[in-house]
This record gives sequence, structure tokens and C-alpha cells, in this order.
Amino acid sequence: MNLITQCSALHLLKCSVRSVLLLSLLLSLAIAETDNSLINYYETPLQAVFTENAFAEHQELATINLTQVLDRTENPSQVTITLTQSGFLDDSIQGTQEIYTLKLTEKGWIIDHKEMLIKCYRGPNTTEYLEQICL
Repeated sequence: MNLITQCSALHLLKCSVRSVLLLSLLLSLAIAETDNSLINYYETPLQAVFTENAFAEHQELATINLTQVLDRTENPSQVTITLTQSGFLDDSIQGTQEIYTLKLTEKGWIIDHKEMLIKCYRGPNTTEYLEQICL
């Protein structure tokens, strides 16, 4: 028997609201548990970038530049890695930049934030990497 059938007709609305709230709470807990299990942990920050990006498989790329900046030299806890790619066969894109911010947890390195920027050959701004679609 569910909660609604246990309620009298006068209390049906009150019990329905209670049921919805309980169901919402259970779903939220299930989603939070699922989301936590989807986190990928990596041994090194570079391993995260190599796993997340298939740039090594792009045969047409002329230039690949990878920079890593640590928050401190010894025992870093946060790293920013910028992957710049150029030489695409697409004549509208000069290059792309993917900026990964990673942080160290007890289980390993995780990607905290990822940003994708593009530099276009045509359009209002052709000198900077921006969040844009090239024409």
C-alpha cells in the first residue's frame, strides 16, 4: 500500500505533498550518490588531459602546445593545464584552447573545471581565443 491509499479523502492533498517531498528527497540522494560515482580520478594531472582529449589521434594538427602551471612547486594541490591546438583542416578555425583546472583529492586528481576556447580566421575577433563559433 502506498502513502496515498493510506490517507483519508480529507488528508489526500496533505499526504500527496508529503509523498512528493519524500520522493524528491530520495531521488536527490540517489542522484548525489550516482554523481559521486561518475567522478574520474587520475594519478597525474597530465593523465587527466590525455584521457579527456583525443588530440593525439588528430593527424591533421600542425601544432600542439601543452602548458602546465602548478599552484606550488612542492606538493601541488591545484594545477592549470592549457592545451592549444592549431593546423586543423577546417578553414574557419585557427586553433583551439582547452583549459583544465584540476585539484588533488584523497583519491587522486580530478578535473574541477574545463573551458573550451576557439580562435577563428574570420569574424569580429581573430586575434584571441574566445567562447565562440567560427563562421
